[in-house]
Amino acid sequence: MDKNAILDLLALIRTGSISLAAQTRNASQSGYSRRLQALEHLLGAELVDRTRRPSGPTAFLKSQKLELETGLVAMNRLADAFAVQPFEPLRLAALHSISANILPRALAALDDVMAMHDIRLRSANLESCFQMLMTEEVVAALFYETEARRLDPPRDLVQRTTVGRDGFIPVCAPGYIAALKEKIARDDPLPLITYPSEVFMGDLTRSALLPALPFRVSMKLVSGLTQTIQQSIRCGLGVGWLPMTATTDDLRAGNLVQITDLGFPRAELDLTILRLRTKSLAEFKPTIDAICLEISEILRLCNSAS
Repeated sequence: MDKNAILDLLALIRTGSISLAAQTRNASQSGYSRRLQALEHLLGAELVDRTRRPSGPTAFLKSQKLELETGLVAMNRLADAFAVQPFEPLRLAALHSISANILPRALAALDDVMAMHDIRLRSANLESCFQMLMTEEVVAALFYETEARRLDPPRDLVQRTTVGRDGFIPVCAPGYIAALKEKIARDDPLPLITYPSEVFMGDLTRSALLPALPFRVSMKLVSGLTQTIQQSIRCGLGVGWLPMTATTDDLRAGNLVQITDLGFPRAELDLTILRLRTKSLAEFKPTIDAICLEISEILRLCNSAS
């Protein structure tokens, strides 16, 4: 019993005669009659009352009207569900600092990517992102690296692409410069707004930047959220380091200023994307390539603006 068979039977029930039902179904009377006979043979039930003129539905067929209508509605709903293919989610993992700024900008610029996929983005620290990649919970993972800290994934399993270069730059609010210089002159501890040590940026700050800083600091505020650190520095709570891509607009608008000239070092960051070399994920290659190109362009523009 398919959809056309149900429509044939409902036409016979609703019109009461084979001739009218055939017209409703846009078929010749002989052709329509043959379809009804085939259904009777298939179902093993008498559907047409041929004892009267004109021939019409049997009492049994009439009693099945509600069942037939319910079945037709169900089949139409099922057809609608299959007509709209569900998007294949694009599962990505990224460091917090990348998922907070760069990746949303890249995806927003790629209308074709967003049309093909829904995005499932997991934001986590480096170790968690790498674990999600290796267990195929995500298609690709985006990281920052430095010269001193490089990821070492198995090359036979993982494809590695360096997309471009970002910077981890020291900044403060313009209105905080005078107070900062006074604290430096008095050798007071400088209030630092920073990431926790368990995330990449926090570890980089403590292992590479603070040892090169000729001043004392106090951990004024520690947060794993780039937006919180950025807003806290902008409000004048202290100084800190942020990804260059996250500060471009604030630097241009004068909400933040770089303070490398005061003796605060900066770090160079390579943005790297890793993806597994598995055939099951090959369908995502064009999408990942497009994301890489867009991120590369964002980094290029940020570097030229600085």
